[in-house]
Amino acid sequence: MKNHNYLTYIKIIVCCLIFFFVPYLTEILSSFVESRTISLTLVVSTAAMMLIFLNYQLAGLHWKRFLANLKENCVYILFSALYVWAVYYLSARFFFFQSESIDPLILKSYPFFAPMILITYTFSYSFCINIVFKLLTDKLHFKVEPQINILISGILFGLFLAVSQFAVLPLISGQFDTLIFYKGFLVNFMISLCISYCYNQTSTVVPMTFGFTLALLFAVLF
Repeated sequence: MKNHNYLTYIKIIVCCLIFFFVPYLTEILSSFVESRTISLTLVVSTAAMMLIFLNYQLAGLHWKRFLANLKENCVYILFSALYVWAVYYLSARFFFFQSESIDPLILKSYPFFAPMILITYTFSYSFCINIVFKLLTDKLHFKVEPQINILISGILFGLFLAVSQFAVLPLISGQFDTLIFYKGFLVNFMISLCISYCYNQTSTVVPMTFGFTLALLFAVLF
């Protein structure tokens, strides 16, 4: 896709760092806030607001692309929702691996705020992960088949997520677990592969953002 002059290297680096350190900032806030779910929601929603502010032109462009081919893009919303939910479900069922998310018990404890917490977290995280994928892979141009591009982008972004979630804090605290890191990379790679594929097919991150949001809702509620 054509690069745009508002996607500067400085902006890309800043945005990627904002999302990269979400787990670290959540850990810091958790030492002051009783609920880790609330800490996670606050950090992720704040990161999403910062990314929206820094990338409102990019978000607007992708929204127009989404509306321009609405019917086909809705198919990719459904596809990505089912795919990501299946990845989460199978990883928990067979790999005994659970990605961090909001705690359903917190939603039961605060029923009045539950819808706001659920919607805020799921959409914010989905927006962050998809817009950062676009930013991180925007300057990568490989003269290979599209399928190979999808695979390379999936591997690189999966590694980015795995290092962010399962390497930084464990290495700082001296509790790094190689098995957890590899499981985390595998799960993130499978999800990144879906993001890469959907973006390659639609040229917009909006379908995967909505699909990922639905998948997170399914994972928490069911």
